Amino acid sequence: MKVGIFDHPASGNIRSICNAISFLGYEARTVTQVDNIDCLIIPGVGTYLSGSIALSDYHKLIYEFSLEKPILGICVGMQLLTQKGFEYGESPGLNLIDGICVKMNTKLRLPNIGWGLVTQTKPSKLLEGIQDPHFYFMHSYEVINTDSCVAVSNYQAYEFAAIIESNKLFGVQFHPEKSRESGLQLINNFLGVCRE
Repeated sequence: MKVGIFDHPASGNIRSICNAISFLGYEARTVTQVDNIDCLIIPGVGTYLSGSIALSDYHKLIYEFSLEKPILGICVGMQLLTQKGFEYGESPGLNLIDGICVKMNTKLRLPNIGWGLVTQTKPSKLLEGIQDPHFYFMHSYEVINTDSCVAVSNYQAYEFAAIIESNKLFGVQFHPEKSRESGLQLINNFLGVCRE
Protein backbone atom coordinates (compact mmCIF):
# COMPACT_ATOMS: atom_id res chain seq x y z
CA MET A 1 0.00 0.00 0.00
CA LYS A 2 1.30 3.44 -0.93
CA VAL A 3 0.57 6.43 1.29
CA GLY A 4 0.87 9.90 -0.22
CA ILE A 5 1.66 12.91 1.96
CA PHE A 6 0.68 16.05 0.11
CA ASP A 7 3.69 18.35 -0.10
CA HIS A 8 2.69 22.00 -0.27
CA PRO A 9 4.30 25.19 1.06
CA ALA A 10 2.15 25.19 4.21
CA SER A 11 2.42 21.46 4.89
CA GLY A 12 4.94 21.08 7.73
CA ASN A 13 5.79 18.04 9.86
CA ILE A 14 6.16 15.89 6.76
CA ARG A 15 9.26 14.12 8.06
CA SER A 16 7.57 13.22 11.34
CA ILE A 17 4.55 11.84 9.48
CA CYS A 18 6.75 9.83 7.10
CA ASN A 19 8.68 8.41 10.04
CA ALA A 20 5.48 7.35 11.80
CA ILE A 21 4.13 5.62 8.71
CA SER A 22 7.45 3.89 8.01
CA PHE A 23 7.58 2.72 11.64
CA LEU A 24 4.18 1.09 11.08
CA GLY A 25 5.57 -0.79 8.11
CA TYR A 26 4.10 1.15 5.19
CA GLU A 27 5.60 3.05 2.29
CA ALA A 28 5.16 6.81 2.59
CA ARG A 29 6.14 9.38 0.00
CA THR A 30 5.56 13.06 -0.54
CA VAL A 31 3.40 13.91 -3.54
CA THR A 32 1.99 16.86 -5.44
CA GLN A 33 -0.12 14.56 -7.63
CA VAL A 34 -2.33 11.69 -6.54
CA ASP A 35 -1.52 9.02 -9.12
CA ASN A 36 -0.57 5.58 -7.87
CA ILE A 37 -1.32 6.12 -4.19
CA ASP A 38 -3.92 4.41 -2.02
CA CYS A 39 -4.63 7.21 0.44
CA LEU A 40 -3.68 10.83 0.99
CA ILE A 41 -2.60 12.76 4.06
CA ILE A 42 -2.86 16.55 4.00
CA PRO A 43 -0.67 18.00 6.76
CA GLY A 44 -0.73 21.63 7.77
CA VAL A 45 1.30 24.04 9.85
CA GLY A 46 0.69 27.77 9.88
CA THR A 47 -2.47 29.56 8.82
CA TYR A 48 -5.64 28.65 6.98
CA LEU A 49 -4.88 31.45 4.52
CA SER A 50 -1.43 30.10 3.64
CA GLY A 51 -2.87 26.61 3.25
CA SER A 52 -5.71 27.89 1.08
CA ILE A 53 -3.26 29.66 -1.22
CA ALA A 54 -0.95 26.64 -1.36
CA LEU A 55 -3.81 24.29 -2.34
CA SER A 56 -5.63 26.66 -4.69
CA ASP A 57 -4.52 24.80 -7.82
CA TYR A 58 -5.34 21.37 -6.41
CA HIS A 59 -9.02 21.57 -5.42
CA LYS A 60 -10.35 19.51 -8.34
CA LEU A 61 -7.56 16.95 -8.06
CA ILE A 62 -8.15 16.39 -4.33
CA TYR A 63 -11.93 16.38 -4.73
CA GLU A 64 -11.80 13.67 -7.40
CA PHE A 65 -9.41 11.62 -5.27
CA SER A 66 -11.77 11.92 -2.28
CA LEU A 67 -14.58 10.24 -4.22
CA GLU A 68 -12.64 6.99 -4.38
CA LYS A 69 -9.97 6.91 -1.69
CA PRO A 70 -9.42 8.03 1.92
CA ILE A 71 -8.00 11.39 2.95
CA LEU A 72 -6.69 12.42 6.38
CA GLY A 73 -6.22 16.11 7.22
CA ILE A 74 -3.92 16.93 10.13
CA CYS A 75 -4.26 20.20 12.11
CA VAL A 76 -4.58 22.97 9.49
CA GLY A 77 -5.00 20.12 7.02
CA MET A 78 -8.23 19.18 8.79
CA GLN A 79 -9.39 22.80 8.82
CA LEU A 80 -8.80 23.05 5.07
CA LEU A 81 -11.29 20.25 4.42
CA THR A 82 -14.05 22.75 5.26
CA GLN A 83 -15.90 25.22 3.05
CA LYS A 84 -13.95 28.30 4.12
CA GLY A 85 -11.84 29.83 6.84
CA PHE A 86 -11.48 33.25 8.47
CA GLU A 87 -7.84 33.45 9.49
CA TYR A 88 -6.41 36.72 8.09
CA GLY A 89 -9.63 37.31 6.17
CA GLU A 90 -11.95 34.92 4.39
CA SER A 91 -10.42 32.28 2.14
CA PRO A 92 -11.81 29.15 0.46
CA GLY A 93 -11.18 25.65 1.70
CA LEU A 94 -11.35 22.37 -0.16
CA ASN A 95 -15.12 22.22 0.48
CA LEU A 96 -15.05 18.48 1.16
CA ILE A 97 -17.04 18.63 4.41
CA ASP A 98 -19.60 21.00 5.85
CA GLY A 99 -18.30 23.54 8.33
CA ILE A 100 -16.09 26.59 8.54
CA CYS A 101 -12.86 27.45 10.37
CA VAL A 102 -12.88 30.35 12.85
CA LYS A 103 -10.78 31.63 15.73
CA MET A 104 -11.54 29.87 18.99
CA ASN A 105 -14.16 31.92 20.82
CA THR A 106 -12.44 32.08 24.17
CA LYS A 107 -10.66 34.60 26.37
CA LEU A 108 -8.01 32.02 27.16
CA ARG A 109 -4.52 32.64 25.85
CA LEU A 110 -4.05 31.31 22.33
CA PRO A 111 -2.73 29.15 20.82
CA ASN A 112 -3.90 26.09 22.70
CA ILE A 113 -0.67 24.14 23.07
CA GLY A 114 -0.25 20.85 24.86
CA TRP A 115 -1.80 17.49 25.56
CA GLY A 116 -5.56 17.11 25.60
CA LEU A 117 -8.01 14.29 26.20
CA VAL A 118 -10.19 13.45 23.21
CA THR A 119 -13.74 12.29 23.97
CA GLN A 120 -15.65 10.29 21.39
CA THR A 121 -19.21 11.55 20.71
CA LYS A 122 -20.11 9.35 17.71
CA PRO A 123 -18.73 6.11 16.25
CA SER A 124 -15.13 6.69 15.15
CA LYS A 125 -12.87 4.50 13.04
CA LEU A 126 -9.83 6.57 13.98
CA LEU A 127 -10.25 5.98 17.73
CA GLU A 128 -10.78 2.21 17.59
CA GLY A 129 -8.66 0.38 20.14
CA ILE A 130 -7.08 3.51 21.64
CA GLN A 131 -7.07 3.13 25.41
CA ASP A 132 -5.55 6.51 26.31
CA PRO A 133 -6.85 9.09 23.81
CA HIS A 134 -4.54 11.96 24.78
CA PHE A 135 -3.09 13.86 21.83
CA TYR A 136 -0.85 16.85 21.25
CA PHE A 137 -2.60 20.08 20.16
CA MET A 138 -1.24 23.36 18.83
CA HIS A 139 -3.88 25.67 17.34
CA SER A 140 -5.81 28.93 17.68
CA TYR A 141 -8.58 28.13 15.20
CA GLU A 142 -11.27 25.47 15.16
CA VAL A 143 -13.83 23.86 12.86
CA ILE A 144 -17.45 24.73 13.67
CA ASN A 145 -20.89 24.12 12.14
CA THR A 146 -20.06 20.60 11.05
CA ASP A 147 -22.09 17.42 11.39
CA SER A 148 -18.92 15.41 10.76
CA CYS A 149 -17.50 15.86 14.28
CA VAL A 150 -17.11 12.47 16.02
CA ALA A 151 -14.90 13.53 18.96
CA VAL A 152 -14.21 16.65 20.97
CA SER A 153 -11.53 17.96 23.28
CA ASN A 154 -11.30 20.81 25.78
CA TYR A 155 -8.99 23.74 26.29
CA GLN A 156 -9.71 24.13 29.98
CA ALA A 157 -13.54 24.45 29.87
CA TYR A 158 -13.71 25.38 26.18
CA GLU A 159 -14.90 22.50 24.00
CA PHE A 160 -13.97 22.18 20.34
CA ALA A 161 -14.07 19.61 17.52
CA ALA A 162 -11.07 17.28 17.68
CA ILE A 163 -11.89 14.65 15.03
CA ILE A 164 -14.12 14.72 11.97
CA GLU A 165 -15.12 11.71 9.91
CA SER A 166 -17.37 11.58 6.87
CA ASN A 167 -17.28 8.58 4.54
CA LYS A 168 -13.67 8.46 3.30
CA LEU A 169 -12.77 11.87 4.78
CA PHE A 170 -11.00 12.13 8.13
CA GLY A 171 -9.53 15.05 10.02
CA VAL A 172 -7.77 15.55 13.34
CA GLN A 173 -7.16 18.93 14.97
CA PHE A 174 -4.16 17.53 16.87
CA HIS A 175 -0.84 16.13 15.69
CA PRO A 176 -0.91 12.31 15.83
CA GLU A 177 2.68 12.17 14.60
CA LYS A 178 3.67 13.90 17.87
CA SER A 179 1.29 11.95 20.11
CA ARG A 180 3.30 8.84 20.97
CA GLU A 181 1.53 5.47 21.11
CA SER A 182 -1.99 6.85 20.77
CA GLY A 183 -0.97 8.86 17.72
CA LEU A 184 0.65 5.84 16.10
CA GLN A 185 -2.47 3.78 16.74
CA LEU A 186 -4.66 6.48 15.21
CA ILE A 187 -2.48 6.65 12.09
CA ASN A 188 -2.54 2.85 11.91
CA ASN A 189 -6.35 2.95 12.12
CA PHE A 190 -6.45 5.36 9.19
CA LEU A 191 -4.15 3.11 7.20
CA GLY A 192 -6.49 0.24 8.04
CA VAL A 193 -9.30 2.16 6.37
CA CYS A 194 -7.04 2.60 3.35
CA ARG A 195 -6.63 -1.17 3.12
CA GLU A 196 -10.37 -1.83 3.04
